[in-house]
Amino acid sequence: HREQLEDKEFDSDEDEDDSDYEPSEDSEEVSDEEDEDEEQKKEFDVEAFNRSKKLWDQCTSKTVIPKTNLDSDSQDAQPASIGSSASRAIARKFDESNEIPLKVKIQADPIASSVSGSNLKPMPAKPRGISASLGKIGEKRKVSILESSRLQWDTFKEETGIQDELEAHNRSKNSYLDKQDFLARTDYKEYMIMRDKRASGGIGQPMSLLLKVCPLISHLSLYDLVKTVGVGADLSHISTPAKVSAHNGPENLQSALEGADVILIPAGIPRKPGMTRDDLFNVNASIVRDLIEGVAEHAPNAIICIISNPVNSTVPIAAQVLKKKGVYDPKRLFGVTTLDLVRASTFIAELKSLDVRAVNCPVVGGHSGITIIPVLSNCKPSVTFEPEEAKRLTERIQNAGTEVVKAKEGSGSATLSMAYAGMRFAHSVLEALNGKEGIIECALVDSDIVPGVSFMATPIMLGKNGLERNCGLPQLNTFEQDLLEHALPELKKNIERAVLLELFLWESMHGMSSFQRVQQWLTYTRQWHLLDAKWQDPELLAKKIAIVLRGMNKPIFHHRADCGDHVIVYNCRHIALRGFDWKRRDYYFDNRYPRGKASIPAFEIHKVDPCRIMFLEVYSALGGVFNLETRRRNIERLHLLADDVLPEHLLKNVSNQLEQVMRVPKRYDEYTAEERRKIPALFDWPKEFTLTEMEEEKTEEEKKPKP
Repeated sequence: HREQLEDKEFDSDEDEDDSDYEPSEDSEEVSDEEDEDEEQKKEFDVEAFNRSKKLWDQCTSKTVIPKTNLDSDSQDAQPASIGSSASRAIARKFDESNEIPLKVKIQADPIASSVSGSNLKPMPAKPRGISASLGKIGEKRKVSILESSRLQWDTFKEETGIQDELEAHNRSKNSYLDKQDFLARTDYKEYMIMRDKRASGGIGQPMSLLLKVCPLISHLSLYDLVKTVGVGADLSHISTPAKVSAHNGPENLQSALEGADVILIPAGIPRKPGMTRDDLFNVNASIVRDLIEGVAEHAPNAIICIISNPVNSTVPIAAQVLKKKGVYDPKRLFGVTTLDLVRASTFIAELKSLDVRAVNCPVVGGHSGITIIPVLSNCKPSVTFEPEEAKRLTERIQNAGTEVVKAKEGSGSATLSMAYAGMRFAHSVLEALNGKEGIIECALVDSDIVPGVSFMATPIMLGKNGLERNCGLPQLNTFEQDLLEHALPELKKNIERAVLLELFLWESMHGMSSFQRVQQWLTYTRQWHLLDAKWQDPELLAKKIAIVLRGMNKPIFHHRADCGDHVIVYNCRHIALRGFDWKRRDYYFDNRYPRGKASIPAFEIHKVDPCRIMFLEVYSALGGVFNLETRRRNIERLHLLADDVLPEHLLKNVSNQLEQVMRVPKRYDEYTAEERRKIPALFDWPKEFTLTEMEEEKTEEEKKPKP
């Protein structure tokens, strides 16, 4: 009935808005019916509002009310409780002004609804206001997973003290370099925390014990950042002649190094499962660098033995630091690779049932992965191995460090065996310092045995000044030669990375401008230079080209380093020789066959190949027979063109143009008329012997051929 009334009202509104509405005959009857409907509607709304209000007050007060029917006011209905087991009640409240219905729904409990209403008790009222707040004080607040993670991360930042570094890293523009530096410092702080827990280095403690019982040592000085005094006090109770002193912190580094003859550096973080020695580079390299700076200042004449991994990179870094300090002596810097010799001897003795004290197998190359090359063919006593047996033994020696790391399940690396190897090498050095001759060990030293590899592990003879003689590579069989060929590129990469890191660390400490960064880029990349050989003496031009091809114009030049650039020489057809050199200058050729020797003049060679003379002069300027290998490598970066037509694939690489060595003369007919007038005259000609500009132009037009 109410919906019908609303529909009628809607229709009446539309009729009122219609301007074309015309009253009908039954309009008076309709208006009477509408008045009656409105009166009934008002009575219904008042009754419904009173019932709804009564239900709502009883619901909010949590009292028992009788179950009511919305269509009747009967009070004889059975009672039902309102609460967890309340019946469903619907109240409609109308706004007196807008007449909009408001529905309030109370969901009944299906379990409690089956229980008799007479047995139910009213639910106590829920505390509100101050009572509710005071009741929550003693309760424990539930923490979500995200909040728990955030709290753990904040606690970690407070414990490690990296909050400032994180903020600086987020604001930085050099994201990649800052990220690498930040990760390295984080690993270093983790290493510091680990070392605080174990009181000293994992290699340093057992090696100190072995050195304490060595009769050749009169004073054993220990240095670490924390808790070294306790280790020193413990060692000092051992009844041996060596005196022990312990030093904590960088402020005591000078007192620890003064007067030292031999310095062993085992500092660094240990390997973990899945890590290689190269993964330790970022952290251990900075540690070794800081210690070597102290050695260069307080003990420049001491023999330095570096044990910190990766040895292939930490030794070149130490060399760079000592060079910058001006105290570098290649005879007094060693990378300790004795552990590889110890492992090789042990594994061979186990495999062949020999006395391990009598086994000696040299190990060359480096001290990580495939760079470890045991020379089984030179083992003493002489033993033979099948090809598969030699391969398995070599792989075990190369991966012995990983074997120990896995066996310790991440709790450490090869510390005890490394301590013994360090003690053995130090004992050999001390014996040589005391005058014993013929001591041969394997170590990573500054070497020129293999061109292009500045540091390599080979058998060496120790003397009073450290390195007395490098014995070079022993005789290798085919299998060992293949191992060496695969190891050399990896060893070169390790050395070059160390040099670049040292340069980056030094520049980061002293600051670097954008101009210096460009200079650094130009230094460590191969540039392409362009040079015009027109009317140039090939002998003088070749000397300049050879400097660029070898990289002698760069600050990182070394005669064994391959750091040269590319040079494109064009117009080789138009080179110039002095005087009668075209006929008198001969080039000697010998093809090593009978009657293969010949001396050919320059003009005959130039007719056959215009670029050949330039090639011969540059090849001669690159060096003699002693630089044969580097010369052949450098000449490959020389590109010769007979004319001035440059290929597109070469021209797109050019970044610089070299200046010619000789001034190119210019013919008179190559000058313009304006340039000719500016040429100073030696004397003034009479007017009758000179032509005006108009006459000169007219003369030039007459000389032109007529069509």
